[in-house]
Amino acid sequence: SVYPSYTFFKRFFTGALEPAMAAVNGSNISLLAGALAAVIASLGLTPLEAARIRTVAEPEQYRTLGLSGTMAVIAAENEELGWRTLYAGLPSLLTRQVIFG
Repeated sequence: SVYPSYTFFKRFFTGALEPAMAAVNGSNISLLAGALAAVIASLGLTPLEAARIRTVAEPEQYRTLGLSGTMAVIAAENEELGWRTLYAGLPSLLTRQVIFG
């Protein structure tokens, strides 16, 4: 969920600034906290989305493996990239999450 990270970053940035400066920049703090929270959420969501898409596209191959088995198979498909293969969709997900999230 994005909300706990948003709350953490908003409190962090508000506490890092002088109270008067934090009051003036409340909107900027909220935008920055929301963007950072979306990035954190996307780092966790990207491998799960990769596994979900594979399972939907080829259910007979991946459904019996479960989530961790599907992610292991995806990571093993490209020996050079390994687990980084699961993050191939990160740029597009970040764009969507930060802009619309």
